[in-house]
Amino acid sequence: MNERRILRLGMALVAFSMTLTVFAPKVKDALSTKTMDYSELVRRIKRGEVASLTIAKDTAYVELKKIAPGNQRKYKTVLPEADQGFYTLARENVKSVKIVRPVWENMLVAVIISFLLPVLLMFGLYMMIARQNALSYKQATDAGQRQAMFAELADIVEAKRAAKEKGKILLSGLTFHGYHGCLPEETESGQQFVVDVELSCDLSVAGQTDDLTKTIDYTKIYADVKRIVEGKRYHLIETVAEDIAQTILKSYPVSQVRVRVKKPQVALGGALEYVGVEVVRPTP
Repeated sequence: MNERRILRLGMALVAFSMTLTVFAPKVKDALSTKTMDYSELVRRIKRGEVASLTIAKDTAYVELKKIAPGNQRKYKTVLPEADQGFYTLARENVKSVKIVRPVWENMLVAVIISFLLPVLLMFGLYMMIARQNALSYKQATDAGQRQAMFAELADIVEAKRAAKEKGKILLSGLTFHGYHGCLPEETESGQQFVVDVELSCDLSVAGQTDDLTKTIDYTKIYADVKRIVEGKRYHLIETVAEDIAQTILKSYPVSQVRVRVKKPQVALGGALEYVGVEVVRPTP
């Protein structure tokens, strides 16, 4: 995770801590007490469920106790004369009645507000940072693995090609008169074409045995190139080069062929050595 994101999370934590400090007393008070109306207070007193009653200003604080149904005290509809004054005074002065929870419940609420909430917040932030770090690590690892895999595949392909190659046969500067082109003068009068052929193949056995049958007879390559250049007519020299390359791949044990076809007499309105194309085709 970058430094800017960590800074934002830290500022959010500080803001939450300040908010918690300001509102914690109110939250604690709201969680530790709940209200009831005055008539409910009277009913609870009649049933003997009030353990203590304290009036502060205009609020009555009541602590309740649980009474078994069979042990509830029975009161007449009219309260004793001694108690009527108290209830009359309370009814006139008390605007709200709050039920106070037991001490242990208040302590539990205080622990939750003061300790558990910050801990949960910190744990959430930690999990967020850990998840982001894990995601970044996974992305970096995946990218590294893909790069390593591609490099390994490239090495394997290159090793296989080099193992098959073990040598080259070169035919350079093969010159023929052909009728390839798009212009009328090219197809009628023809012009000179120069072809270079490079064959990648295994020459180790032929070099060790001095046996013509163990290598590729380049006189046959020459004859095939001559037949294509002089015997066929194409508009593009790209097609001439492709025809030569595919013919060699189908007829001879090569791992790769490179063909260059040049037009030294092309008319472009200026001096140049030649215009040419080159194709490289591996064995399928």
